[in-house]
Amino acid sequence: MHLKNLKIDSADCGNLGEISPVSLLDYFQDGANEAASKLGASVPQILPLGFTWMLVKYRLRAERMPRFGETLALRTWHFPHGRLYSLRAFELHSGDARIVRAETCWVLVDLVKRKPFQIQKGLPHLHEEENPAIAFEFEKVEPCAEGPLLKKQLVEDRDIDENGHANHVRYLDWALATLPAEWRGNRAFRGFDAEFHGEGRSGDTLDTFAKPGPEDPGGQACLHGIFRPADGAELFRMKTMWGPSVKGESES
Repeated sequence: MHLKNLKIDSADCGNLGEISPVSLLDYFQDGANEAASKLGASVPQILPLGFTWMLVKYRLRAERMPRFGETLALRTWHFPHGRLYSLRAFELHSGDARIVRAETCWVLVDLVKRKPFQIQKGLPHLHEEENPAIAFEFEKVEPCAEGPLLKKQLVEDRDIDENGHANHVRYLDWALATLPAEWRGNRAFRGFDAEFHGEGRSGDTLDTFAKPGPEDPGGQACLHGIFRPADGAELFRMKTMWGPSVKGESES
């Protein structure tokens, strides 16, 4: 298990003082990279071996989002699931209270065949570390190939990671950017379920769709989809969950 203390910077927060979802995932990605590096299993370390990691599923739930100036404890660890999946969990604690929990599901990919490779054969040392079990509880996400909200997105060189495709955090960023700022400003982000279905490359023009669901006292869900119209490929689908705005909560 990898432990790290975080100090939430103002540059990572919106006008209501909460960290943005994109910045939160950047913190998690940094923690995961540090943890994997200690095990000799980070992307830069395994690329020369002919492998890389690809993210398949991502689930996050937040009791509340971290706020500017908070010092929090991040815990992250991995756990095997079957022959092909490596699960990684993240927990963010404020004092004794856990405020955010996330789970990710990864596959080890053979760079030549571009197919999943058995982790115990490719990286046999990886699962020698004993960690708490992580349940495989990822929800199936409905596709969103159309919606009242549509935005065109160009994939740029700065969006590309070591694998040569768009970094997973960018998909979340593009999906949320499809929602109008005033819509997001009146709601508090509470989590998501996401699935990664394809690779975006530099120079691709993508269609990002968003379809908010009905609003009720318990909150509101929104479906998101990212497609590449040039070949019709679906790259990403997600369902986000929203609650009352932070301002509304503080006034109640």
